[in-house]
Amino acid sequence: MNNVQNMWDYPVIEGVSFANANRVHPFMQHRVEKLIQEFYKDRNIRRPVLFGSSLEFRCSSASDIDLYVEKFDPEEKPAYYYIMFKKKV
Repeated sequence: MNNVQNMWDYPVIEGVSFANANRVHPFMQHRVEKLIQEFYKDRNIRRPVLFGSSLEFRCSSASDIDLYVEKFDPEEKPAYYYIMFKKKV
């Protein structure tokens, strides 16, 4: 059986509009949308991949977001790095 068929199909929270939002737990949909908006600003990001509890029923409001980011240039830090980790440029 295809793993996609086994994934949860969640209701999408109002104001959330990214592709496959129904695969992300409602607790995380707004957070994931904010990340996606930042990814669109960074031309070095080839592919972000969300995994872990954000996609599962066990997700809670205290869950983190597990993310793999594939970049075109692996040596270049993402544009959002200094914002997210509060580092000075």
